[in-house]
Amino acid sequence: MLKPMGDRVLVIQLDYETKTKSGIILNDTTKTEITKAKVVETSNDKENIKKDDIVYFSKYKGEVIKYDEKEYMLVEIKDILAKEQK
Repeated sequence: MLKPMGDRVLVIQLDYETKTKSGIILNDTTKTEITKAKVVETSNDKENIKKDDIVYFSKYKGEVIKYDEKEYMLVEIKDILAKEQK
């Protein structure tokens, strides 16, 4: 597995639900401006972001990387806008 360096996280992009838990239907613009991803590996945990967290960041942030025939993204911790609370 890849280990991110610096203040980065390795994520795999997730598909968006078309409707929130409260019943709000998301339009296509909302789905394309923000990326939802699952954290695969972190360089450190000082920002309280850990493996398996679900995070959100702008679609223009991060670098796409292919490894073991899968597509991942490397994102700087400062570019993460939010994470889901469990």
